Amino acid sequence: MTDEYPYKTDLIRAVADRTSPLTNQQIKDEVLSRFGVEVSSCSVINTIGSWHKRITSNPSHIAHLKKLAQAYVTTVGDRSLAKRLVSDVQP
Repeated sequence: MTDEYPYKTDLIRAVADRTSPLTNQQIKDEVLSRFGVEVSSCSVINTIGSWHKRITSNPSHIAHLKKLAQAYVTTVGDRSLAKRLVSDVQP
């Protein structure tokens, strides 16, 4: 570690925060390239939360999804048809 970042959690926070759209692997790679220290996915999750929680609570991502949904409804041309098509999609 460094004097500025004495713990691995500090390194993770230096690279990303709770609203980061980066995946855990991207955060791990960035910590390794910037500081030369390997961190685990568990460390990333324990420090800033899982990717799913970060991405679903990120206001900019939610706004992006709303734009995609609006574009989809416009492309389909019918809101009820778009709703039926989306309901057929399995997660």
